Amino acid sequence: MVPEHSFLSSCSVSVVPEGFYDRVEEGSIKLIKKAECLGFSKEGIVLEGEAETIKSELVILATGFKGIDKLKNIFESTKYQEFIAGSDDSATLYRECIHPRIPQVAIIGFSESRATLYTSEIRCRWLAELLDGKFKVPSIKVME
Repeated sequence: MVPEHSFLSSCSVSVVPEGFYDRVEEGSIKLIKKAECLGFSKEGIVLEGEAETIKSELVILATGFKGIDKLKNIFESTKYQEFIAGSDDSATLYRECIHPRIPQVAIIGFSESRATLYTSEIRCRWLAELLDGKFKVPSIKVME
């Protein structure tokens, strides 16, 4: 297996992808910093205090510090909040990115390691394959 890029190009992993700012300017990527609370609908997301739905195919929540609290608070359901909180203030995630008991939610980058960028990329690729139907996850019992 020979990579298609040079070793030095891999040193720029924390740099935004080519064309990122152009897509932000054209509106195909929206950066929303003001959202304290949001809800999901069939069309996308609804921000607290806003009347219109923001149509979206993918939502990325960049939670920053105290991520467990922010993850818990995206759910109105106390049941889902308890699922996320886990028993020791950490989320129990299958393959470190999906919760066995919360459908349609993936969390990338929550589990830290010495190579967070690399492991996050691998998890994104795994998730893309899952969403593409290349494989199915096991039962809830096995995932837990």
